[in-house]
Parts: sequence; structure tokens; C-alpha cells
Amino acid sequence: MLRGLDRFPVEFLDKDARGPEVATWHEDMSVVHSGEAVTAVVAEAARYYPWPDLVYLPVRDAPPCRWVLVWRTAGETPLVRALAQAAHDTANRA
Repeated sequence: MLRGLDRFPVEFLDKDARGPEVATWHEDMSVVHSGEAVTAVVAEAARYYPWPDLVYLPVRDAPPCRWVLVWRTAGETPLVRALAQAAHDTANRA
């Protein structure tokens, strides 16, 4: 359960409201930092992408997030296939 939602303007709680459009992680974190939006990120973000004055709150009842590799079909190269194979092999050993 999320706590502290009373601190956010009502438009953040409106299912039809839309925030700023972002295309990159840096843009996403910048609009969150400016107070224009909130966002959901994976738990690892707090460890690997700390931002000044941002707090990462766990959503304890959310299902685990799964990571996958994706690429454009037209962009497939031997290097991309090798990375995909290495990730597959590593995941199967875990």
C-alpha cells in the first residue's frame, strides 16, 4: 500500500491524467525531481541510480519485476546474438 498520497495533487491520482512525456531515464528522473510526476521503477534503481532529494519507496505487494533483453529485428548482429546467448546461459545457471 502506498502511503503519503495526500501529499500529491489530485491530478496524480486521476487515472485519466497524463504527465509529461519522457523518452529516457534521465528525463524521467528529472520530471520526478521537479515534482511534475511520480514513477514506478524496479527496486535496483535505488541502488544503481541514486538521485539527490528523491526517495525510492518499495511497493511491497507488487509482483517481482522480470528483466528481458529486447532489440529491433533489423538491428540483430552476431554481437547481439552473443549477448542474448550469454544472458540466457547465465539465467539458466541461477
